[in-house]
Amino acid sequence: NVLGVPTVEGVPIDLSGNSLPNAPENTIKLGVGYTWGISAIAGSLTARWDYYWQDDSFGREFNTEADKIDSWDQHNLSLTYLSDNGQWQGRLWVRNIENEENVTGHYLTSDTSGYYRNYFLTEPRIWGASIRYMFGGG
Repeated sequence: NVLGVPTVEGVPIDLSGNSLPNAPENTIKLGVGYTWGISAIAGSLTARWDYYWQDDSFGREFNTEADKIDSWDQHNLSLTYLSDNGQWQGRLWVRNIENEENVTGHYLTSDTSGYYRNYFLTEPRIWGASIRYMFGGG
């Protein structure tokens, strides 16, 4: 009772042994790149592949089936040109090559807003290109 208003202690729940929210037990990040010097283009090309994998995790400390976030992975590629003098650089890249909608997190709102669940997803496949010129030499 606080200032004449009845209060409730809540429902005690034992959380011992549960995983922390949004804390997968295992993650793997790999990157492999290879560079070729090519005199015909006065520069080098670097091809790179990056991979990320994340183990199952939970969105809340209660670790219920509804809190579970499935494991997910993502592949990215890039091809970079760098001129021998270091002034020019061009890059082509693709992220999320497989175009997967991976759930990376979620949360459950309170009863005051209707207990809706909000999900966070990886971006869809994105590709792009960039060109850079450095004034004054490399």
